[in-house]
Amino acid sequence: MFSSQDDRIFVVGFALCGHQWSILVFDRGGSIVSSSFNIHQSPEDFLRCLLALSFGHDSLLGYDTSISPRTYSPHRVLKLETPTFNMRMIIDGLLFHSDEVFGRGTTVHLCSKVGVEEDEYFVVKDSWVDTTREPSEAETLRILHDIPHVPRLIASANLEVVHPVSHQQVPDSTETTRDFLLQHNTNKWLAGCFDARVHNRLVTQPAGVEICWFSSRWEFLSVLIDALTGESENFLADLDCYVY
Repeated sequence: MFSSQDDRIFVVGFALCGHQWSILVFDRGGSIVSSSFNIHQSPEDFLRCLLALSFGHDSLLGYDTSISPRTYSPHRVLKLETPTFNMRMIIDGLLFHSDEVFGRGTTVHLCSKVGVEEDEYFVVKDSWVDTTREPSEAETLRILHDIPHVPRLIASANLEVVHPVSHQQVPDSTETTRDFLLQHNTNKWLAGCFDARVHNRLVTQPAGVEICWFSSRWEFLSVLIDALTGESENFLADLDCYVY
């Protein structure tokens, strides 16, 4: 599901083994497995879980509601709302999508502004970042904003979701679900060790195509030269940061 659905945040389901069943949750931080239940001793709980998976809201089933579903419109819309940035963008293409279950789960879309006739494209990168690692990608791009051949940061924000119980906006983090489950029923859930990751959305410019689609050898070499030039200048800027 993660590899084929670019708007998938987590996967929830249940496992059946004879008369026993368990609830399973997989996200970018790891897996959560409930203790087993007897389907005959708790038929109402099993039916409730089945109905939730069949008719539940998209946000409860693991979909990213900031991206419009494929079935509603031929053009999918992605939105990012921050105190200083509010933009709705049309998804024009998928540049990269990680097929890994755990970890950053990076997805990169090529997008354009909604309602703008001119072709102005953006690169929108979704990833589940480890908040303990510093500096963040956005902070690094802010430091390198004056260096040629480095992507220009347009906006960056950690996304939020509606809590299933309190109905308040909370960070879209792998900790949110685990904190709720372990606080309410410590004995029936086996969370174990997991990575604490936050859903981050990064918007940059300029936007281009993959390097494998070069039109000539000269274009390919010029791109490599620009990349190497930018890397060397980034290295020198990094030294300046440490010196001063």
